[in-house]
Amino acid sequence: MICYKCGSTDTEEERVVTYFFGHGSHPFILKNAPLTVCRVCGPTVLPKNFSAVAEAVAEGRLEPVNTKEVAVFDFRNPRAEATRQKRVTATQV
Repeated sequence: MICYKCGSTDTEEERVVTYFFGHGSHPFILKNAPLTVCRVCGPTVLPKNFSAVAEAVAEGRLEPVNTKEVAVFDFRNPRAEATRQKRVTATQV
């Protein structure tokens, strides 16, 4: 793969990652997306077909491997009980 930033071909497929998309009222998780890292300048590069796959998922053209409930938190209005117990502020997260 060629780095989009510096043009180097010295890249490695370092790992797979999981992406979470907040697509309107239908959020979804895309697991096992390969991530390539440039050894020269460091940026990470997603595969060319990443947007096509994400778009197909968002449009409902692909079947999910499983479904899960997702907890939703409001950053601007955290629950008082949780903040009292842990005493966490937004800058500490």
